[in-house]
Order: sequence, then structure tokens, then C-alpha cells
Amino acid sequence: MQITIELESFQDFINEQVQEALKEAAPVTKYWGVKDVVESHLPLKSKNAVKDLLKFYQKEINEFVHISAGSGDEYVLKAKEFCEWFDSNYKRIMDDKKLWRVS
Repeated sequence: MQITIELESFQDFINEQVQEALKEAAPVTKYWGVKDVVESHLPLKSKNAVKDLLKFYQKEINEFVHISAGSGDEYVLKAKEFCEWFDSNYKRIMDDKKLWRVS
């Protein structure tokens, strides 16, 4: 028995599978705090690293991140938008780590 698959339909199938996997991997919750970023799969493993990053890039990310104004104020991030920004700027963020990692 021989099965023939057209390359174009196979590529469409693969693209659909990839899109579904990306949807499943996307953050489930709409909003994150600093602790959620640390516990995510992003390479930021301490609260101080997350806070340093948020403060350094604050002008760039202010539309989807609320930066703490004081000791009682929480950091609040729109999870999906933050992850998309982080993914699209990953190389620059890691290259600039010596600039933003201060604590």
C-alpha cells in the first residue's frame, strides 16, 4: 500500500499544527506579576532581574507594563504582549544585559 501526500497540503497541515502549539504555549492568564515572569519559561530567574529589565525598557514597554511607583505598588504586565515583545527583542535584551542588570 502506498500513500501519496501533496507537498502543499502537507505544508498546510504542518503550519496548522505549529499554530495550535503556539496557542497552547501562550500565557493562559491575561496579567502577570514579577513572580509570574520568574516562574515562566523566560530566562529571567530572579525578581530583581525582572524589575531591572522592566525599568530599563520602561519607555518601550509602557503600553503593556505598569511599573511600580513605590514599595506598595505592584508591577503588572499584560502577559501575551510582554512575551511577544520579549521574543521579538530577545537578542538585543541579552546583548544589553550588562546595561540593564543593576541589582
